[in-house]
Amino acid sequence: MRPICGAASGCAVHASGKGWCCAWRVQCCGSDKGEIRLTFSPGPFGRGRRLANPGILFYRGLSIISYLGAKDPGMGSEPFIFCPRCGARLTQRFMFGRERPVCPACGYVVFYDPKVAVGVLVEHEGKVLLVRRRYDPGKGGWALPAGFVEIDEGPVAAAIRECREETGLIVRIRSVLDVFPVSMDPRGPAVFIVYRGVPIGGSLQPGDDALEVGFFPPDGLPSPLVFASTRRALWRWRREKGFPERRFY
Repeated sequence: MRPICGAASGCAVHASGKGWCCAWRVQCCGSDKGEIRLTFSPGPFGRGRRLANPGILFYRGLSIISYLGAKDPGMGSEPFIFCPRCGARLTQRFMFGRERPVCPACGYVVFYDPKVAVGVLVEHEGKVLLVRRRYDPGKGGWALPAGFVEIDEGPVAAAIRECREETGLIVRIRSVLDVFPVSMDPRGPAVFIVYRGVPIGGSLQPGDDALEVGFFPPDGLPSPLVFASTRRALWRWRREKGFPERRFY
């Protein structure tokens, strides 16, 4: 299995020698050497790195070929047009309960899956830990320490890592607070798992993606609170503390 740009199927973008190919969202170089520019790839390759004849890509023994697709969360979601396995033009077919892109040549079925994101509601002495975001989305607003799960880690490990990166604190995860579907994020749909945690070490200080960090009481939360998932988690936390019901979303 090899990432290709669909040239074998008459990809007009490849024929023009420029632009973004619609099968893998790779930038065609205008040659037949297979040199492509990835717009998104997890693991060690990074965004926009040029690879020559990549073949099958592996990261720590895990094939990440299925992650190099059209669903780039940083550039919006566009549908596949060509099969990422053989390059044939995809057709729509009712399979597994809904219409899906299916390759008529090799039978490959495209599944558009949400990303997995995690956050931690860290409580200490009756206060909750919040981060003021340095970057969009939500730049300048306050949110729970949170981020996306990397390809080589589990959700709990990701939550601990994100909290330490953003706040400097080492936390112990105690339980799951809630799980929220996220559909309006510009980076793409996600499933957001919010854990309960307590600090067990580290030093409170903002990371390179945070402007400020701090602990806040239930009746003194900062503004604005960004992301519906953060507001819902804090609303639930306030209710558990016996504060008057106040919806943030």
